[in-house]
Amino acid sequence: HIGSTYQGISAPTNGLFVDGNVGIGATTSSNKLDVWGNARVAGTLTVDSTITPTGQFLAIDGSKSAPSYSFASSGNGDNGMYLPSANALSFATAGNDVLTITAGGNVGIGTTSPEYQLTVKEGTAGKQIYFRQSLADNGWLLGTANADGALHFYRRGEGASPTDNERLTISAGGNVGIGLTTANSQLSISN
Repeated sequence: HIGSTYQGISAPTNGLFVDGNVGIGATTSSNKLDVWGNARVAGTLTVDSTITPTGQFLAIDGSKSAPSYSFASSGNGDNGMYLPSANALSFATAGNDVLTITAGGNVGIGTTSPEYQLTVKEGTAGKQIYFRQSLADNGWLLGTANADGALHFYRRGEGASPTDNERLTISAGGNVGIGLTTANSQLSISN
């Protein structure tokens, strides 16, 4: 027993009752437990609050290469969630930003500064959004091409090696091509 509150109460086997705050690696403690340095819990850590409904689990801001909340048990310490700026939230995989939610509520996939409610950005030209049909490896893809600034719609086929067939193209100038990979007039149609 440390302190007077638990005097007369049997301590648990191989355990200890402490009356007051405990500081490990610190000269003072303002909480029930303050650990200054690394700590490890080999079992289950349960964080809850039965006194007030405002219990929180707090962590440092972190970064994309060392997220605040990560999954390091399998060597993936650079996968997780962190705070890139005030009131924002980012998710990282393999040390790269993959999804960001800004303080204003905009969501960015492939970008840390989404300008609109949903911004999808890929570093290279290609197919960025896939609308997959249920229980089948087919559907529609939507993408942009950096070289021509066009918007492309693809139909993905079925089978072991499905192909993506371009069905509609809208050029940067507003021309529409149906069944074509380029649109050279206001409306171009190919059978």
